[in-house]
Amino acid sequence: MFWRQRRYIVALMLFLGFFNVYSLRVNVSIAIVPMIYGVKSKSHGLTKHFDWNSKEQGLALSSFFYGYICTQFIGGVCANKIGGRRLFGLGIFLTAVLTLLSPLAAKAGLGYFIALRAIEGVCEGVTYPSLHAICIHRNLVSDYQIKAAKMKDVIDVLQVQSMKEQLPVITQVTDYKKSNGKGLASRFLFECAMKLEMKPLTSATAAILFHRFFSEVDPADYDEFMIAASCLYLAGKVKDDPVKIRDVINVAYGTMNRNSPPLELNDEYWTMRDSIVQAELLITRILKFDLNTVHSHKYMLYYMKTLVEWFGQSTWNSMPIAKTSAAFLQDFHHNPAIIDYKPSHVAICCLSLAFQTYGINVPLTGEVSEDGIWYSVFAKDLTKELHWEIVEKIMETYNYENDDSV
Repeated sequence: MFWRQRRYIVALMLFLGFFNVYSLRVNVSIAIVPMIYGVKSKSHGLTKHFDWNSKEQGLALSSFFYGYICTQFIGGVCANKIGGRRLFGLGIFLTAVLTLLSPLAAKAGLGYFIALRAIEGVCEGVTYPSLHAICIHRNLVSDYQIKAAKMKDVIDVLQVQSMKEQLPVITQVTDYKKSNGKGLASRFLFECAMKLEMKPLTSATAAILFHRFFSEVDPADYDEFMIAASCLYLAGKVKDDPVKIRDVINVAYGTMNRNSPPLELNDEYWTMRDSIVQAELLITRILKFDLNTVHSHKYMLYYMKTLVEWFGQSTWNSMPIAKTSAAFLQDFHHNPAIIDYKPSHVAICCLSLAFQTYGINVPLTGEVSEDGIWYSVFAKDLTKELHWEIVEKIMETYNYENDDSV
């Protein structure tokens, strides 16, 4: 877009403007030294211009900032009324004019000088609020990125951001044999799915089959990683995205045994192959041959199409809601709680969490009553309490620990 090229010019002009702002702010701090202690010249010797004591010097220097703090809030209101560009230019212009008048005010008396510096501070105090207004108007920073994120009644989305900052940076892959952590088998499943280049819907199907199986049996009785590998193989058949069993075996073996050579056609290979095939039959029987899975993805797609009409195509394209909500949904498949809720409700809550994360309000909706909430048109049976419960479960997925990563 043309503006994407022009915004750098605006950023440069703002830089030059603030260069002048700081120059006008600190000039008295430099000039007060020769003003008080004098300037040595060849013809007149050491000449002192003003006989101000230390208290009077402090008032002369601090008076600017007393005026500066007065217009921080007012400047934001004025920038919205008359425009940030006009207010920014007016603030710098008046500050520059008053700076030129500073010598005359100082000669007239200390009181005049203090008053003039305070007025300079008032004029310069509007520059930062003007900067924010210019950035929003010129799309240097998207409006939704600077809104305060609100998470009512239950959670605060800002906690998600702080939590991400506190997470340790994992520079090496997970050793599944040495690691212990909640959701470790689910992570193994999705890692293998990525290596097998499975479609997102296929890997989600494998995760659902995995969680459904372990909701019916005692996890201690089965090898989670073998069941995960078998679910991947079975999901490929269910979603018509088949993978060769040899590829599943090699990927699963390589993921479990890091830096090991490829598995050869020996007894270990055939044993693992038989285990996956037998586990596939076991999963099918435990699930009573009901392998049909209704995914939240299709609900989310239809909801997004409707939301595009509410926001407008250009506004929707400027927001990362589609990518963020899809990421929340895919990550939620690590959590076995995903099978406890309706797919339509899960899709809505992923979208809602994305909206809350970026502080975006859906147009023409409110939260005063159940009927006023934006998702009430999609799911009448989704209450506020259930909505926040599912959102908490989604966020809980990011608390899964894996402290033994190496």
